[in-house]
Amino acid sequence: MATEPGQAYVSVEYGPATYSNASGFPNPGVLRLAGGMTFTPNFGVELGYSIFGNSGISGPGGWASIDSTSSLQMLAVGYLPLSPQADLFGKLGLAFNSYTLDCNTATCFGSYPYSNTAVAFALGAKFNVSRNLGIEAEYMDYGSFGNSYYLPLEASAFIIGPVFGFLPDARQHEAAGCPAFCLE
Repeated sequence: MATEPGQAYVSVEYGPATYSNASGFPNPGVLRLAGGMTFTPNFGVELGYSIFGNSGISGPGGWASIDSTSSLQMLAVGYLPLSPQADLFGKLGLAFNSYTLDCNTATCFGSYPYSNTAVAFALGAKFNVSRNLGIEAEYMDYGSFGNSYYLPLEASAFIIGPVFGFLPDARQHEAAGCPAFCLE
């Protein structure tokens, strides 16, 4: 999917996440859904939503889990086209992050929801399979998920997945026998 002005796109990405400041909690996977628009060959915007898997620990002193972890991102995207088949990109914007800490220990009992607005950024590369299909791999830092006394959670992830592009002039492609959403 070459970066073209006026092109809308959607992506589905998955990969391992890493929790910071969450000693003992296993790192979960993360699923990210995103959509965006390119305005020039070098600039666009993106709206993304990430859902993290639950993570828990238990022992003789009780148990604790990180649940309902999610992030909504609004990002500006900068592209560096390397060739018709490859682009590098960077993303910068805001992430609206939230999670719930559920615990039953001597020092923590109950369910505690936390949320935070943080600066998010990503760096990655996209390989263009065709005009309307690409494969994207990126490192994303979501920032802080809340300043909890018990767990000041931060998260990042390496994610990969397909990107589907929708061209701006559907009539041009229909005249060529291909609707705007086809994979050329």
